[in-house]
Amino acid sequence: MLKQAFGKLKSTTGKSIVLGISGSTCAGKTTLADGLRQKFIDVGISADVIHQDVFYKEKEEVSTLTCKDNSSILFYHYDQINSLKYDEMLKAVLEAKELNDVVIIEGNMITNIESIFKEIDAIILLTIDEEICEERRRKRVYDPPDEKGYFTQVVWPAWEETLNKVKIELKTSNKPKAFKSANTFISLDEIVIEFIHLICDKLELINSPIDVNISTKWVNSPNCGATSIFIGTTRDTFEEKIVKQLEYEAYNDMAYLEMSKLCKEVRRNYSTIERICICHRLGQVPVGEISVFIATSSPQRKEAIKATEWLINSLKERVPIWKKEMYNDGSSSWKENKEQPFLKPNQNGIVSNILNLDDQMQIPTKLELYEVKQAEWTPPEDVADLFWRRIIYNSAILSMRRIFREEYEAFPVGFNTIKIKKEAAEELDRLIAENEQRNKDLADARIKREKEIMEKLEEETLLEIERRLDRETEQADIKTKKVLSVIEASKNFVTKENLDEKIINALENPVNFDYAIDLNGQKLENVQPQKYFEGIKTFQRGRAFDHQPGYTLRKLDSIVRPKRKEDVKNNR
Repeated sequence: MLKQAFGKLKSTTGKSIVLGISGSTCAGKTTLADGLRQKFIDVGISADVIHQDVFYKEKEEVSTLTCKDNSSILFYHYDQINSLKYDEMLKAVLEAKELNDVVIIEGNMITNIESIFKEIDAIILLTIDEEICEERRRKRVYDPPDEKGYFTQVVWPAWEETLNKVKIELKTSNKPKAFKSANTFISLDEIVIEFIHLICDKLELINSPIDVNISTKWVNSPNCGATSIFIGTTRDTFEEKIVKQLEYEAYNDMAYLEMSKLCKEVRRNYSTIERICICHRLGQVPVGEISVFIATSSPQRKEAIKATEWLINSLKERVPIWKKEMYNDGSSSWKENKEQPFLKPNQNGIVSNILNLDDQMQIPTKLELYEVKQAEWTPPEDVADLFWRRIIYNSAILSMRRIFREEYEAFPVGFNTIKIKKEAAEELDRLIAENEQRNKDLADARIKREKEIMEKLEEETLLEIERRLDRETEQADIKTKKVLSVIEASKNFVTKENLDEKIINALENPVNFDYAIDLNGQKLENVQPQKYFEGIKTFQRGRAFDHQPGYTLRKLDSIVRPKRKEDVKNNR
């Protein structure tokens, strides 16, 4: 999947892909970046990582500030861009782009440096709770070490300021981005799928006409032999009424979040899919114009066709987009999506069985009574829970409205509404209790999950420390033995400085051996040592010497020297 998505991007687009991983300290940026780089290399894609930490200035060049609680303590302010050599960092990024297909940049301030942030094609921001972040940082070792109060006064406020700025900037830009919670372990495969989605998936909610040619061209890929396209248009009739135009409204943040989930799910179900485009029209759409465009590309047609069909069906079921039909007679009607079953009244007309938490979450039907308002930005990890609460409260309101309507209709004919009121009160109490229990269960489950993960991480960390200590001890023992053996062997080394001393010492203190060796260092069997005579080869025990007039008596090693002319002449 990774090779198919990124393998030929540089050759087709003419430029490298730059991925960014940002987040607070101790969020796991470096680990994920290094792991992602290795993933690319394993599938034959050249990749490099630019670490922000490499480009910090020297301690003496970093500005300081005084601790609020203790004026005698000075903090080195490493959490501002002035503490970075960002010109050198930008140069490293540009050089890496020339040499690699993919460049990964990681650091907590890469979004603050405009020249570097501009180079990033897609970015993932890792969010983390302050308590968890502080606990992790406490276990790390820094140079210089953290002074007491540095995290609370400098590190965390600086990160919150960075995060708030980047949220505003990303919301108004088209740069592909994703937020991931780093409170718990993030798998590398999850990051891989997220980046594939950010680079290879195109999601649009637009008020202008959809350009089919541009979207189709974007989906087409040299790697793929099939492109499957679905185009939905506005029809002119509905139940014998003449439709003039449709009007679409959506909760944009929730819609984009749900469409992103669809893209990731379809990639898991159909692994050969390379590119995905989902484009939905908002606002008024006249008859005959395109309201939705979905396309997928794959090497084989079967996967592309199945993926496109699955996407349009899932889009209708799960994405919060509502449709209003406007007729020629001036009337209009918000249409209930039959593929989104929501509220089902019981025999008393009271909403019950509102949401089975084990089933796929469904989107509420849009009624004429509601006015759509764009929601403020909400962290993605909180969206699901907020969505669930909205459904519960809307259900309660609709239940009360139905009760009052039935009471109003029953009063003129003298019906007794006491029972209906009682059932309504019980239903409302049940809904509130269910919501409170849901909140408690979610909190308990979150605490339990985080505790289990922390225990697992702690256990794994201890095991890794033990293994590392064992390896270091073993390596230290090996190195010690090597050093001792070298020291011992060095006692007999012959160097240029001690050559004469060694020769004299060898002559004055000969060592007796019980065997003789030849010029090649081979042991001579049954050969007795001979007395030295000038001008002939002499065997001593354990050594072989050669002496010629005019030459210094020297030891012959196992390597045989080339013969001199005198040797050839004397047949030696």
